[in-house]
Amino acid sequence: MDNTDILTLQDVADYLKIVPKTVTRMIARNEIPCMKVAGQWRFKRSVIDLWLNAKMNFSEEHTFARLMDVPTTVLQLSRIIQPPYMCMDLQAARVEEVLWELTAPLQEQGLIVDRQELVQQLLAREEMVTTAFGQGTAFPHLRDVKQVPSGFPPIIMGISKKGITFGNLHGEPTHIFFLLLAPNETMHLRILSRLARFSQKEGIKEKMLKASTSDEVIRLLLEDDYESMAQPAR
Repeated sequence: MDNTDILTLQDVADYLKIVPKTVTRMIARNEIPCMKVAGQWRFKRSVIDLWLNAKMNFSEEHTFARLMDVPTTVLQLSRIIQPPYMCMDLQAARVEEVLWELTAPLQEQGLIVDRQELVQQLLAREEMVTTAFGQGTAFPHLRDVKQVPSGFPPIIMGISKKGITFGNLHGEPTHIFFLLLAPNETMHLRILSRLARFSQKEGIKEKMLKASTSDEVIRLLLEDDYESMAQPAR
């Protein structure tokens, strides 16, 4: 991990132009992507930039304070990532192919008739700024959550055993994909923050790649849910 990419709580407060206490409250609400290192909260600048970029793409009518006004309970990944929306063996070799595979469950479940337009919208977002951020993970999503049709699952997960080049700035292959289809801005930010923290967990990428069934993935998500609920921010 590039140490120049790591920020302390004070660094993030300075970066966001807010007081450290506000950052601490955001951590407690699972509103900002972070991780514990030797008992201290640390942040990846690249992940914070991705998080900020997602916030800046939202409608201006939503103020920062309003977006942060969310429940303090931990978002349970095991409850919002469901087996019908898990692609356990992605075969794609290119970005567009990955997006095509990730959207397949929507058609299989009868939620969409033709997914070509959705794939093109997702591809346009990737061409603007990649949603890959490191740890072999990417969070593809639409530029505006208002484009998400009602009734879609909030997350579709995909695993590529071989990995593909997905625009990661460091050139490393991307293996784990979380297609975000949240119905509103607040939920999108909460999910992005929660997934970023999950993806930075030591050894989680390797465990996800070893999983061969959706049940195994659910167990990993459950374990992380329990750990997150048992470790409130300090």
